[in-house]
Amino acid sequence: MRLTKRHLAGTMGQLPLRWLLLPFALALLATPATALVMPAPDLSDCPIATRGAKGAAEKVYHYTDEATAELIERSQLGLPGRTTYLTPNGNLSPTQAGVELALPQRNTAEAVFEVSTKALDPSKVSRTGRVTGNVLGRGGGGTEILYEGTIPRGSFTRVR
Repeated sequence: MRLTKRHLAGTMGQLPLRWLLLPFALALLATPATALVMPAPDLSDCPIATRGAKGAAEKVYHYTDEATAELIERSQLGLPGRTTYLTPNGNLSPTQAGVELALPQRNTAEAVFEVSTKALDPSKVSRTGRVTGNVLGRGGGGTEILYEGTIPRGSFTRVR
């Protein structure tokens, strides 16, 4: 059936939803793809992205529990396709790390790994900044670096 102006006049409430959404779908298709892409994160204060710069951190740290630390020592730091959480602060106690980095309760932060920033790819840093608190009562406030990749054995050492 072909629609005419007579069919549409005064019947907007009776039109199928797909007809009403068509102008919005067409507008979305006409939007340039670059407008839909998230902007790159600001990495000006990231110790990985600014390595080599004067005053940049040479090392970052990863806090974890004993069971996970044993697995890391035998293989690598991080899992493929998952985010690895790092911080430039390597002198936090387990309690401080739990609060400032808003670690999950199962992460006791008894083990700490030191990672050389020379082994990290700056393009894999997805975020750097202050940690926000969470619903588990962990306050946050520390600095975190979200690294989208694994860190091979030999690029890190266990310091605690």
